[in-house]
Order: sequence, then C-alpha cells, then structure tokens
Amino acid sequence: MTVRPFDPARMTAGTFVLIGAHPFRYVAAYCTSGILSSMIAINRKDQMRPRVTCPMRPPMRSYAAGMVLVLLASFCAAAAQQHGSAIQEVSYCDLIKSPLSFSGKQIRVRAIYKYGFEIQRLDPPVCCPERGTEIWVETEGNLEGNSRKLFRKFPKGMGLALATFVGTFESGGPYGDGGYPFKLTVDQIEKLEATAKPSPSHDPAWVPENCETPGVAPGRVAGP
Repeated sequence: MTVRPFDPARMTAGTFVLIGAHPFRYVAAYCTSGILSSMIAINRKDQMRPRVTCPMRPPMRSYAAGMVLVLLASFCAAAAQQHGSAIQEVSYCDLIKSPLSFSGKQIRVRAIYKYGFEIQRLDPPVCCPERGTEIWVETEGNLEGNSRKLFRKFPKGMGLALATFVGTFESGGPYGDGGYPFKLTVDQIEKLEATAKPSPSHDPAWVPENCETPGVAPGRVAGP
C-alpha cells in the first residue's frame, strides 16, 4: 500500500469516499472539517482497506453545546405553544353559570375588577341571567412586564377596572375573607378598557345597572 502525501491546510468541508477504476482504487476522505486532498492508492491485490480519518474534526464539546441549544429552543417553543392553546376564553356570564367546569383551568375573561378594603372580586361587565356567584381575585404578586404596567394604572387603594384577565380559576374556597367560593389568580392583564374611583352616588357608565331588579331592563350595560 502506498500513501500519497497530503497537505492538511488545503482541507475544507464534508466526508465522502470515491472509488476509482482499474488498476488502482482511489479513496478520498471528505471530512466534516474539510476535504482531504491526498489520495490513497491501493493495489487491487491488497485485501486491506486503509482507515481514513479526519484530522481536523471539530471538538465534540462544540457539537454537544449546539445540540443542547437546539433542543432547549425547541422545548421552549413547544411549551409556549401548549401554554397558549391551554387557555380557555369564557364570558363572565358563562363562567358564573357553570363555574365548576372551569375549576383548575387557565381562562381568559373580560370582567370588572372591584377592589378596596377587604374586597378583591370580579363583577360582570354586562347583566347576566345568573347572579350571586362571587369570585375572589389575586393579582399584583403574579404580574410581570406589560401586565404589571397596566395594573399600575389602576386607581390606588380602591377602584374599578374593566379589563381582560388571564389566570387560573379555582373552586373549593372559602377564599379572601371567607365569603368567596371561587378564586381567579391573575397571571396577565391583556387589555385595560377603563378605570374609575368608586363613588357612593353613582357608578361609571360602563358598569351595568339594575341587573338585580326583576322585570327591569338594565339601565347601563358595558359595551363589547
């Protein structure tokens, strides 16, 4: 077996094996780190095939680090997609109509957040056929980014906020001061439509009125 000399500086990228014709078989190694420019001439009578190696192969540590980054990116993308698809959008009226069916789930709901001394609850943005279901709300400690910026626009101390909330709905209370059978732990505030300070004499125009009086049409109903 005769081996022609080669110059490693001439290698570029890849790996292949080329077999020539009579009277010699030529083998060229095309490595992941470069083209092996030398040709190994082997006499047909020689039954031994030479082992062609790639002297300029990149370190395995670089490959491992790259694979970890690719896998991590794929996992994060899949987790984000799964999280987004798991959120159930529900109207406030449907939520209080069948609250147990949403227990333990991530929901998106448009509602009025009413808060003050010993009060942190969701109120309906429109009049609902079902009434009397009270939902305790936990917010500030779980909010980040834009949600936190929106939350800071709420009136200080006590107030009303018409917004779209995303969070985990739970049953099995009592929650809050003990009078709330359900709770919404808010993770995101997606849209803030209006805020107001509470007034003993009147409510803002976007707060529904006369919903609890039988036979009386609502005086004000918040728009969509």
